[in-house]
Amino acid sequence: MKFPCDFGFALRGFSAKRMAWLLVMISALLIPLHGCADYQGDAYLAGVALVAMLAALTLGWCTPRTDRRRFWPFALGFTVLAIHSLLQKL
Repeated sequence: MKFPCDFGFALRGFSAKRMAWLLVMISALLIPLHGCADYQGDAYLAGVALVAMLAALTLGWCTPRTDRRRFWPFALGFTVLAIHSLLQKL
């Protein structure tokens, strides 16, 4: 099924790609909090990273197809999620 135009998503001048980068950067800034978090806190931080990664994927689909780097925020979000997962206390 082909859509006649790309989905538009903008919030006060922020494009979908910029919103995705913002979410992933916030998730990356939460990495140092693993040092002072307990087991449940680690799970919450990893959950936030997962939600940010999935939101970056969704926002990547809202970016026009002509942008070759529209899924880079998702790729970085996946990397940040892997780091969050490795930092969890077992």
